[in-house]
Amino acid sequence: MNINNYISNTIADNTPNINMLQRWSKRDYNTSRFYETGFETIMFNQDPSFVLKTVLSSSVAYENEILIIGSGNSSEKLCRTANEQNLTFHYFDMFTDNWNEIENRLYCRPNISHLLVGIDFDASMEQIPMNNLLNILSTHNCSLIVYCDSSVDGLNDIFGGAIDFMICGLNNEPPLSFVVARRSQLVQTEGNSGSFNFDLYSYWQWSVRDRTPFIEPMQV
Repeated sequence: MNINNYISNTIADNTPNINMLQRWSKRDYNTSRFYETGFETIMFNQDPSFVLKTVLSSSVAYENEILIIGSGNSSEKLCRTANEQNLTFHYFDMFTDNWNEIENRLYCRPNISHLLVGIDFDASMEQIPMNNLLNILSTHNCSLIVYCDSSVDGLNDIFGGAIDFMICGLNNEPPLSFVVARRSQLVQTEGNSGSFNFDLYSYWQWSVRDRTPFIEPMQV
């Protein structure tokens, strides 16, 4: 297999577009200098499930565990993907399970390093207990992955800037999806994936191969 050809066919034009950035935030960003925010965008000629596998394979170490928080259709997809990646995971229904129980699980499972939150068409953002989620993140210092199956604007604003990896789809035919990743988390994915096909760090490096050596400082 020609590695360069495979990557170039998997990665799409990586210039952030308005639809992508509106999903991320309602703020007005300069698309060509979005990296100044401390986040990177990677576009894929693949469906969002492929991007989710890539993020999980590259960011979750084999000795760590993930807590999947979702409801409805998202739960089955996220649990199936985690199982395919041979990850140890626990599932919590954000609308029916007791939030005290999730705290107990986290205290009893110190290897849980990531929260994977699924958002689909069955739940409106107003229904999601955001304060509970943000409290868990701040208390247990977990990394946050958000997988969004519905069209929601300003997700990172809604989550108070806490998202480390946000995965969304843009088109179904042909498939087009993206991840917005916190750069400090992205650099830690180097060498983590056990599969070249799901190596987020390699995709990122390819996507920025034409970027000039001079990088503007991050906005504060």
